[in-house]
Amino acid sequence: VGLEPRGRLFALDALDGEPLWSVHLADDLGANRPNYGFASSPLVVGDTQILNGGDQAGTVIGVDLRTGAVRWRVGTEPVAAQSPVLMTLDERQLVVSAGERSVFGIDPVDGELVWQYEHGGRGPRGAGSMVPVEAGADRVFLTHSGDSSQLVEVAEEGGALVGRMAWDQRTLRSSYVPVVYHDGYLYGYNL
Repeated sequence: VGLEPRGRLFALDALDGEPLWSVHLADDLGANRPNYGFASSPLVVGDTQILNGGDQAGTVIGVDLRTGAVRWRVGTEPVAAQSPVLMTLDERQLVVSAGERSVFGIDPVDGELVWQYEHGGRGPRGAGSMVPVEAGADRVFLTHSGDSSQLVEVAEEGGALVGRMAWDQRTLRSSYVPVVYHDGYLYGYNL
């Protein structure tokens, strides 16, 4: 499975390299091509391929791995180079991915939007390239802006999951590279 910068999402047979299917994020699904091209790294969960498409295509899209048919779409925010990740939050496996304004927690099977948090990020080295990082139990780290980052806590409130900012600080910022979380510490660098 691959995604070309111009927007063609495709699958090839691993035995002979023959094309199995293709769909174009802009032409077929209505996404606007990001300034530097489509750059989401597709994530496979079960038999669903998940990626960021943007706009009317869906900020986050779930595609049938065998046929290329769209199974679900969440959001209509523009995207740039964000990619989805699989996390365990509130003892539940969720796909977590960001758009220009929000980060989404999504059930990978049916595309149910489980929680959404407006990160307030900006810039290509912030919201435009943000890949959420699981940072301990029910916490998500976001390099959401060129000059700061946030830690978001996801918790149940009134029977639903919600995201709340635990902190916003300037130590890790301005990076296209996701940080790494290990044993209670975040490791990264700034440009």
